[in-house]
Amino acid sequence: MDRMVLDTDVSSLSLKRRLPTPVMTRLIGKQPRITFTVPRAP
Repeated sequence: MDRMVLDTDVSSLSLKRRLPTPVMTRLIGKQPRITFTVPRAP
């Protein structure tokens, strides 16, 4: 299975089932990976 990295905006839209059809069709058969960053405390 191919992997595809999703940014947080795409991940959020996907969870809300609001992805545009062209984006949704590209995700078929892919294993999503979600990226995020956490600010480091000073």
